[in-house]
Amino acid sequence: MTLPNFLGIGAQRAGSSWLDKQLRSHPKVYIPARRKEVHFFDRYYDRGLEWYQEFFPSAERASQYRAIGEITPMYIYHPDMPARIQKHMPDCKFIAILRNPADRAYSHYNLMVRGINEQRSFDKILKEYPKVYARGLYSEQLERYLRYFPRKNMLVLIFEHIKSDSESVLHQIAEFLSIDASKFKNDLVEKKVNVSSLPRFPRARAMAIRFRGFLWRKDLDWVVNVFRAMGARHLFGNRGSMPPMSPDMRATLLAKYEPDIASLEELLKKDLSLWTKPPN
Repeated sequence: MTLPNFLGIGAQRAGSSWLDKQLRSHPKVYIPARRKEVHFFDRYYDRGLEWYQEFFPSAERASQYRAIGEITPMYIYHPDMPARIQKHMPDCKFIAILRNPADRAYSHYNLMVRGINEQRSFDKILKEYPKVYARGLYSEQLERYLRYFPRKNMLVLIFEHIKSDSESVLHQIAEFLSIDASKFKNDLVEKKVNVSSLPRFPRARAMAIRFRGFLWRKDLDWVVNVFRAMGARHLFGNRGSMPPMSPDMRATLLAKYEPDIASLEELLKKDLSLWTKPPN
């Protein structure tokens, strides 16, 4: 049975699509072609390991790769994940990318506006949908993993460092996974992935996303992939980008996150003052 030896666990809206692109470009890394986010440990755990194994190469083919994994950003947040993963993959390694939590929350809201045609304001979403805020409480999420896995099994990257020095970050990833950093595809290193834009036909896009979820639940990934290859996402048009978060809202949010950021600095032994500075 082939199971992953590493997982990309999030956080959501913090560069997981960039990580996915880079890892797929490396000849010694296997990421499932069938589906970008497998969601086994959070959504489909009841389907069993045999279902999960279908996403990965046979034991014979697995010998071609140094690293076999998948990237599902929900894994960092779901409280049951560390115990479930440890039960089946006790030696698993993890890559987590963390982003300024206020910016992450606003990007999450942006995703809701684009994906499900959300009409409520950001302030209202924070009050009525508390998970948008809670997913930025990184220290408690990482501490759950460290109860089950040693610190050496966890590579924690900072989203803002990827934007400023992606080459250095790729070298960290390569060292962590014991692969050759020079084998990443050079033309993808600086490429922006999953750039946010607002659809011109938001209701149609929201319906398409719900239908995509239905197809995934039925394991009809091939249908989704055919539509994606045909450029289906461009059918909904582009009416520009979301306005930036107001400085006052950002400052208010960061003040709420401050205790968790301080705990995270202590946990990681990292200076995260770049998160508390006003954006450029």
